[in-house]
Amino acid sequence: MKMVGMRRRVFSLGCTAVIAAAILSGCGGGDPDRKPTAKVTGKVTLEGAPIAGGSLIFAPMGDGKSNIVGKSGQATIKSDGTYTVSTYGTDDGAIIGKHRVLFSPPPAAAPSATAAHDATPPVDPLAGMVAKQPEVDVVKGGSQINIELVKQPAEPPK
Repeated sequence: MKMVGMRRRVFSLGCTAVIAAAILSGCGGGDPDRKPTAKVTGKVTLEGAPIAGGSLIFAPMGDGKSNIVGKSGQATIKSDGTYTVSTYGTDDGAIIGKHRVLFSPPPAAAPSATAAHDATPPVDPLAGMVAKQPEVDVVKGGSQINIELVKQPAEPPK
């Protein structure tokens, strides 16, 4: 059971690092490599029900023509499961092209004093969830992209 908790912590820290890198990569003045964006909105669900909280990263994928793929877009998932992507400015969308979608669950709530004494910590139902369709296309003119979360496939034995 301790190993599962450790994996969750490592996964959460990894997601936090990806989000921080995506946000920090946009800091600074004018961007000579700025690429055109298109508005991206949608809803995030799990088993058909909207999830409340968490975030998404839309990481541009290379097209084979250039080593520069562009800046990642970020979206905070609202309480009704909806989101809007921001890349260079608020709600400006994502870079036009193919993206890998990464989901990060909301931060775990601190355990209550009574829960701190429990032998088994509660399991976050969103831990280990990934986008069912991990690659999406953002098209000129805007995209409505709904994201269905599924349990991350188990790693093959080594």
